[in-house]
Amino acid sequence: MGDPAGPYATQSVSVFVFLGKGGVGKTTLSLALGCAFRQIDTPVRVVSLDPAHNLKDLASRTRCGPLPELEEVDLDQELETRRQKLGKQFRRRFPLQELLAGVSPEDLVRVLPGMEEEVMLDVLQRVLFSPSEAGEVRVLDFPPTGYALRVLRWVTWHRWWVHALRRLRERIVERKRFLGTGDPDDDPWAQLLHARAARMDRLAERLKRLRFLVVETPDELAKREARRIHRSMEEMGYPVEPIVNRSPAGVPEDPVQPVCTARDWFLKHFLKRRN
Repeated sequence: MGDPAGPYATQSVSVFVFLGKGGVGKTTLSLALGCAFRQIDTPVRVVSLDPAHNLKDLASRTRCGPLPELEEVDLDQELETRRQKLGKQFRRRFPLQELLAGVSPEDLVRVLPGMEEEVMLDVLQRVLFSPSEAGEVRVLDFPPTGYALRVLRWVTWHRWWVHALRRLRERIVERKRFLGTGDPDDDPWAQLLHARAARMDRLAERLKRLRFLVVETPDELAKREARRIHRSMEEMGYPVEPIVNRSPAGVPEDPVQPVCTARDWFLKHFLKRRN
């Protein structure tokens, strides 16, 4: 059957994830933590998973030491690519769909529930399990609260659903074995579900080893959002740590200065405590 985890191999890379309400400074702190790791000669990659990303734009104006490796994931493009791929598959398997239902396979795929979450899970697996240097650190700038929590909950839901389908298929295979129909040991659906279940198990276990940092500001709305994240993450079994961004409200005259300030704080307090 081969490796059930597919191309995803076990990695020892350390991963930090910034969560929080939109506008609380997740991107700023993600870049600052990346700069702090670069300052101590640790290989680091900062990845923005926020649809409204501005990581590279912020980094291009930053003048506070060496920059980490940067990546901005275009989730809209990833989603459109997935829709086109599924649309072609639907058209091949159900060639009369458009004629009988009056809806093209491409339009049908666009309204399928869970597409955004599925794409995000694939991106997460790619980021978390891609090859890394020895001792490499990865810093993830996550989407705002609602989207982020929905994706993390989707891991639990999808994992339960895939294992339920796997068990159902195993019962079907056993009946085929009893009836002597076909070759149960070479059942493609059983193999597919086994591989998918193994991948979801590996992703769920990997997520529990990440360091989730919840960013909040003195703003009351941001505090309430942070409390919501803490409750939800506790229910899902993910450990979280609070990070308070005390930058003054509004846009500072030098929008890059908070990166340098936060980098220095990470070097003095956060990374020192980590070691």
